[in-house]
Amino acid sequence: QGLQDLAAGRSQIAGFNFPVRVYSKAGMPREFKKFFEDGDLTMLGFAMRIQGLAVAAGNPLEIHSMLDVSLKKARYINRAPGTGTRILCDSLLRASGIRPEEIQGYGEAAPSHKSVAAQVALGKADAGLCIQYAADQEGADFIPLVKEAYYLACSCAFLESKAGSLFLETLERGAWRSRAEKLSGYDFAILGSRAI
Repeated sequence: QGLQDLAAGRSQIAGFNFPVRVYSKAGMPREFKKFFEDGDLTMLGFAMRIQGLAVAAGNPLEIHSMLDVSLKKARYINRAPGTGTRILCDSLLRASGIRPEEIQGYGEAAPSHKSVAAQVALGKADAGLCIQYAADQEGADFIPLVKEAYYLACSCAFLESKAGSLFLETLERGAWRSRAEKLSGYDFAILGSRAI
């Protein structure tokens, strides 16, 4: 949705994520790739982060993968279609030979990583994909699965504008960084780098 809004001119910057193994325009999921084909938009690296399964404290069902979620009939809480996390979920299912209908709760979507982790911590779901920081904050255990890159997309024209220059300066030297550096599961080494 963020990339759709950006392409339609309703925003100037959009964030999105996908696994680090595809750190290029050529390797990104097709759901994202179409937004960059005409060359008007570019990608800036923001952070590397760990995404995995939030599970109940102590991991009583011994869930360590999406295959375990399926085989153990665990109650799963998903993210909305089109989000990077939902695309990751679908990719993990395909890689394990699992059909979405084999996942109990596949159609149940939470609005955020924090919401996924909270539903697991409260016992409303047994597992859900989220970032490590959300699981830590909500008191759920965390099973790391993939390292992914989180990107910021914007128009090339925006980056050349005064507002774009101020944005890049804030991105690189803003006060937000001291707090962000303490987030579990995040690494900001790619911050500001051009991905395409």
